Amino acid sequence: MVGEKKKKTRHSILSTFTLNINMLHNIKESKTMGKNDSKEMGGNGQVFHFGGHIGQLNINVDNVNNYGDVGQGTAVPEKVPKKDLMDLRDLVPVRGEIIKCVSELVENVAPSWKSAYLRLWDGILNIPEVEAQIYDPGKQKDTDYNRNLLANIIHYLGSHALKGESVYMEYNATDLTTKLGYQKAHSIRAALGNDPSVEIKESLKNYIEEFKL
Repeated sequence: MVGEKKKKTRHSILSTFTLNINMLHNIKESKTMGKNDSKEMGGNGQVFHFGGHIGQLNINVDNVNNYGDVGQGTAVPEKVPKKDLMDLRDLVPVRGEIIKCVSELVENVAPSWKSAYLRLWDGILNIPEVEAQIYDPGKQKDTDYNRNLLANIIHYLGSHALKGESVYMEYNATDLTTKLGYQKAHSIRAALGNDPSVEIKESLKNYIEEFKL
C-alpha cells in the first residue's frame, strides 16, 4: 500500500510538472506568433490616408493599451466580469472607425484646419475625459463607439471660433448627417445640434488652446 501511494504521488508530481511545461511552451509560442503577426502588419502600425490635404495618421499596434495609447498593455484576468468586457475590447479598430467617420466631413473643414485635421482628432481621442466615454456606445444601436458624443464634439468644433476660425465651415446638422452616411431623420442629427457636457467642452477648449496648427 505504501508503495502504491508513493507511485501515485510521483505520478501526480510528474503530471503537474508536465502540465506546467506545456503551458510555458504554449505561452512562448503565442508570444512568438504575436511578434510575427506584428511584423507582417508592418511593425509600426496602420497608416490612414484620407485624401491628399488632411494629413496622415499613424496608429501603433505593436504595444497598445485599452485606450489606444502606446504603453505596456493591459493584463487580462482569466475570469472577466461582464461589466468589464467593454474595457477589454480591441479598441484600435474602433479608433480607426472614428477617424474614418470624421474624415467624411473633409469637404467642410476650414482651410486653416485642413492640414492638421486628422492630427487634431487624434489628440481629441486622447483627451482623458473624451477617452473615458467615446468607446462606450451605451444603448446606441449599430455602433461600436459613443456616436452621440462624437456628434456633440463635431458640433463644438463647428460652432465655436477656435484659433480664429471654427474647424467646420457652413455648419448644418442635416447636411452633416447625410455626409456621415445616415438618413436625415436619424437620431445623430439631434446630437449634431448640441455641444458635449461642460466637462468635455472645457477639456476640448484647453486642448485646442495648446494645439499647434
